[in-house]
Amino acid sequence: MGPFALCRTILSTYKYGRRTPTTIQQLNSHQIAPSIQKMPASSCNCKLEHVCAALTTTTHTVHTVHHHHHYHHYDERDEGRDAPSTRAVTARAFVNRLTPPITTSFFHKETINIFDGVEISDSASQLLETVTWRTEVYKYVTRFRPDEPNFEGKGGEIFIIMAHTGTAKMGRPFLLPEYVKAVRVPSSIIPMGQYPETGSGQQKPGDDWDYSINYTNTMPMFSNGGNNIFDFDAVYQNDFVRSKFQQTGDAVSGGVEFAAVNPRAINTSYAIHGLSVFKCLDPSAFPVKITFEAIVNDMGSGVRGDVFVHAGDLTHSGSAEELQKTLDWLRSLPHQHKVFIAGNHDAGLAENQRSALDMSGLIYLCDEGVDIHVRGRALRIYGSPWTPKHGNFAFQYPRDAGQAQWSKLVSESTFSASEPKRRLDVLITHGPPKGHVDHSGYGCDALLDAIWRVKPKVMICGHIHAGRGMEVLEWDEGQRFWEKVVTARNIVGGARDDIVRPAVVLDV
Repeated sequence: MGPFALCRTILSTYKYGRRTPTTIQQLNSHQIAPSIQKMPASSCNCKLEHVCAALTTTTHTVHTVHHHHHYHHYDERDEGRDAPSTRAVTARAFVNRLTPPITTSFFHKETINIFDGVEISDSASQLLETVTWRTEVYKYVTRFRPDEPNFEGKGGEIFIIMAHTGTAKMGRPFLLPEYVKAVRVPSSIIPMGQYPETGSGQQKPGDDWDYSINYTNTMPMFSNGGNNIFDFDAVYQNDFVRSKFQQTGDAVSGGVEFAAVNPRAINTSYAIHGLSVFKCLDPSAFPVKITFEAIVNDMGSGVRGDVFVHAGDLTHSGSAEELQKTLDWLRSLPHQHKVFIAGNHDAGLAENQRSALDMSGLIYLCDEGVDIHVRGRALRIYGSPWTPKHGNFAFQYPRDAGQAQWSKLVSESTFSASEPKRRLDVLITHGPPKGHVDHSGYGCDALLDAIWRVKPKVMICGHIHAGRGMEVLEWDEGQRFWEKVVTARNIVGGARDDIVRPAVVLDV
């Protein structure tokens, strides 16, 4: 037989393209100018405007999303927990020498309170992030006085440096969340850099990352009313740790962005760190408006395909209300076919309870199969929610009854690996088979025997959080011998965590 692909969680098959984020926004604007200016506040349906006065900076905040789905597919309460790190994360070094001597001319500093506990939510009032964000803004006129004729031609430069601090708490995530902070500037302001830069982190054991900001800039500045010139050494250093996520930082067209990306945990609080550097060559450009944005992107909702498969645990509690929210989200996806099964947390999908749910436009499989047609070809899919008993949850069978369970549901009398008309293309189960994507042995050996009987092209499962991944197997004796060694282990339960992982995309 040919190779066999086995993967956890979500399958999106056939044509798929570049992921594009969806956006929900919170806005805040502030002015940096030679004189203090007050700007009128404004509002709209999806934005929260906040206006500050000062140096001529303008603050504005945006939060962005794709879907309002709580993605808690992997929250297995019946299994052992690999919890996110709870140790205190403190800076190993911090130096801020961005303020020149008090006698310095043509320098201005101000503090902008961009957000103070602002909650960013989607259209369904789902909390995405809570943000408190401040920035210290430093403005330096260097090399020549700002009233010097031909300031730019003679080499005059105006630097704007922003040191960002604050706290944020991630809310319930999407498929692949991204928590962005952005500073947008007009064309007269040139983005020079955002620190730490993307890719500069150093990974540590335990999914932690070390980051360092080491910024220095020697600037010829003025004192004594602009009559004397001296060299000022601006220095900013900040060493910090990101626990179970990474940070990016980039100068982009029209500003800079820094983001918490690839989070490995949910409901995590973190300190905001970042340094933004800009330059202006025209003193007459001031006052300028600068916009600050807090953005929550769902990068995963752009995963494209013809068939979308969810392998169970659509909820935490299994309530009808929670299930319906997830079903509505599934229905909103662009895929032609949306197929799902229940998991042990989805008690509301039991036969005597699901009549109140609206599952229109979706394919729900519970110990049954379906033939779907995609791009001129047929796919046979079978789905079953059952897992070995562990705790008091739905869709479970006694651990000593696995062979009877799976020989009945996945049998050669129903499917045949040798007969094309009875060939099973995709098998979906909530639990994994023993020895494959099951975190070193938490799967079911009887289910492993069942897949050897019917040999599906693809098997999709969930349940064991830490087992996330994909394997390509061969139906040969070497593979089977290895599996027999693995299944000799006797492990009860499974690893549970709050890690957020992206969808798996493959062609069948």
